[in-house]
Amino acid sequence: MAILRSLRHAVIAVFAVALLALGATDAHATHFRYGTIRWSKTAETATTVTLLVNTESAWRCSFFQTQTSCFDLVSPVNAGTQILVQRTQNPQTQVGFDSILLNIAARNQQEDWFVGTSTHTFTINKSDLPVRIYFASTARLTGLRDGNGNPQGFRLESLVSATPNAR
Repeated sequence: MAILRSLRHAVIAVFAVALLALGATDAHATHFRYGTIRWSKTAETATTVTLLVNTESAWRCSFFQTQTSCFDLVSPVNAGTQILVQRTQNPQTQVGFDSILLNIAARNQQEDWFVGTSTHTFTINKSDLPVRIYFASTARLTGLRDGNGNPQGFRLESLVSATPNAR
């Protein structure tokens, strides 16, 4: 009897997994795919630190254009957002910003995406450290069941400590 019960539970579990697999759909953001933020200290005085910030991010080509080819997209591409530098201590004020203009590094016409990079330089008062460097926007995750077709945001963030690049 216990063997039949175990077998029945196994069959039900397999059936449930099969139903889930049949109902799964691909998740597609309307424009943002992924991104990274990297920073390094390039100069320092008694009161300031200068940071070089590099971003790399992937986006859907057709979000930025009406042309039919991903190869029609021309660098630099305005990502429509800014990279921000904000104090992490109160008050959490903004101490720097710059528009993200992407230089195209790679494209995939068939899958309708490109990878772009941007470079930014910020000089920050040491009294403002630590800071967070971030960019954020809205991406509509249409294929996710819990997204309910509502806009979902993304935020990429990196923290710069009070002693950047300390060794």
